[in-house]
Amino acid sequence: MIGKGTKAELMTFVDDISFLEKFRACILRFLIVGAAPTQDPLWGGRGLIDMREAMKSEEFRDLRRDINTMKGRAAGVLKNLGVVTTLHQYPPPAVGGPIVKYPLFGLITDNRSQHSIDGAVFTDKLDEAIGLLQHAAVEQAARPPVIVGEERSKSYAPEFGSVMPVFMVNDIAATLDFYERKLGFMCQSGPHPETLTFAIMSRDDMKIMLKIARSDLDPTPNSTRQGALAWDVFVHTFDPEALATEFSTRGLAIPMKVADNEGDQRGFCVSDLDGYVLFFGHLV
Repeated sequence: MIGKGTKAELMTFVDDISFLEKFRACILRFLIVGAAPTQDPLWGGRGLIDMREAMKSEEFRDLRRDINTMKGRAAGVLKNLGVVTTLHQYPPPAVGGPIVKYPLFGLITDNRSQHSIDGAVFTDKLDEAIGLLQHAAVEQAARPPVIVGEERSKSYAPEFGSVMPVFMVNDIAATLDFYERKLGFMCQSGPHPETLTFAIMSRDDMKIMLKIARSDLDPTPNSTRQGALAWDVFVHTFDPEALATEFSTRGLAIPMKVADNEGDQRGFCVSDLDGYVLFFGHLV
């Protein structure tokens, strides 16, 4: 019997990544001055005035409420990952006094410390956690199935699971939309693709990971590096004709008909928004 822990844990990682991405987006929208101003009128300055003015808006108050309801879960996720979420405030040497500790995410909407807190203090911690979760998701997806029960005592050779390619893309939301509408994939990374820097999408037994490309680097499909190596993924299907018909009904323009090629494969190619080429077909 194959245990279900691997799939469940992978979905937990993906769900946590989606949640932290959403929490991060809320923080950036809330910190209109780029920082969480101290509530101390003596030191809050213009930032405190601007935040109080913004709080007159019902939409802004709803955003504050969202952050307050999300910060507990966010702190729990980061704690489980070993990411510190406590801010230590040290007294001036000339004055002395105890070191004061604050729950980091509590300072976003209610900064009772003596200093304004730059927004990067919060988002850097979230980025660190998201990176750890992405790494864990990749490792979990590549891990062999867990064998439990009577099967465990039998002699067996470890088997490879499915391959999950990783595409570096310019726009995850647009890429997910293309694969969902044109190719019938489903996103496994939550309902807010516009905030994602990492996602997993799937159709049947096939999965593809997406990672947002650095702003100074473009995606590099195989065809951009070596013209003769045109494909990035070979997707095995016994009926490429039926699949091509389905894609056409979804509004996808297929540049080549289903045909046998020189490499003894029968199928057709599809290019996505970043130029990655997927070959759908089989050996002949």
